[in-house]
Amino acid sequence: MHRVTIAGDFTSNSFSNDQFSLGLEYGFKTYFMLRGGFTYEKDIFSSDLRATVFTGPSAGFTVEIPLGKTGKTFGLDYSYRATDPFSGTHSFGARFNL
Repeated sequence: MHRVTIAGDFTSNSFSNDQFSLGLEYGFKTYFMLRGGFTYEKDIFSSDLRATVFTGPSAGFTVEIPLGKTGKTFGLDYSYRATDPFSGTHSFGARFNL
């Protein structure tokens, strides 16, 4: 009924800083998932030395709506990544699982 998933990642980049990422997902049945994460790289907290516009935190959620009793679903996804400058990156998605 309830699920918690923890994930970690290391990315070795050739032309920018290496990155360490950590994420957490909470799922309620198969209908709702809530996610949060953080990506760290060298100088991420310094606006003068940072090598990317992304500042670390990210979050998102999924809502999965069943379409009848056949197992078909309609899903809505949203994600956000903090950036500097600007006010972050928002992503929206929709899908049918037939």
